Amino acid sequence: MLKLKPFALVTLVLVFLTACEQQGQGTLPPMQEALDTLMPDESVDVYAIEVEAWAEPQNQYYVFEPTSVTPISGLIIYPGGKVDFRAYAPTAKAIAAQGYLVALLSSPNDLALFGVKRGKEVINAFPEIQFWSVTGHSLGGTAAAAFGKSNDDIVDGVVIWDSYPSILFTLKNSDLQAKTIYGTNGGNTSSETFEASAVHLPVGSELVAIEGGVHTFFGYYGDGVSLYHDEDPTDLTREEQQAILVNETVKFLQLLED
Repeated sequence: MLKLKPFALVTLVLVFLTACEQQGQGTLPPMQEALDTLMPDESVDVYAIEVEAWAEPQNQYYVFEPTSVTPISGLIIYPGGKVDFRAYAPTAKAIAAQGYLVALLSSPNDLALFGVKRGKEVINAFPEIQFWSVTGHSLGGTAAAAFGKSNDDIVDGVVIWDSYPSILFTLKNSDLQAKTIYGTNGGNTSSETFEASAVHLPVGSELVAIEGGVHTFFGYYGDGVSLYHDEDPTDLTREEQQAILVNETVKFLQLLED
């Protein structure tokens, strides 16, 4: 198990090695269920925006916008490392259906740390949004923390999915609100790992454990059956984990509006 001496330095090295290692791997594709979610329906409008300044083929982001209300809060999602960003479409759509504008970012080489600044493009495109939060899964969670740290004048909150900030992106002295949501069956991580990460979050930040939650089920990628991150077996289904993830993320967004 990971030794945390000091935790921040270990985290930084871990993030760096993960990024380097994953550059040599193929990107995990989205499940068909995720691709189907990219179609608009009566509750959520879905559309893609291409950004000329971004290199192809990762030169777009998807917007999920509720049809029944005019949202005042927005959430930007950074994808996990070497995971097709569309794999997070079901999560994005479920959150949008609760009354929030959600933007799902692509990343250069499918590594979010190389596209941290992309969140600014979204914020500039939607000036009517009053409250902005950023989130991300795995490497995307670290990227979200990095963006929040560098843009705390325009970002209100950071939600980290099964990940944590590093020493470079620590939020402990920030005015941001933050929350970590993690799975207990991560395999390479433990509850102690995430609890230790709280030193890099603002005082009072909430850590929520999804009992039986696994890293893979934070998205909809791969073959829909395999676990890809040395996780422990779980009786929790992807749908059950996603319901908890969406609920806890929405609770955080609601607090920012209060």
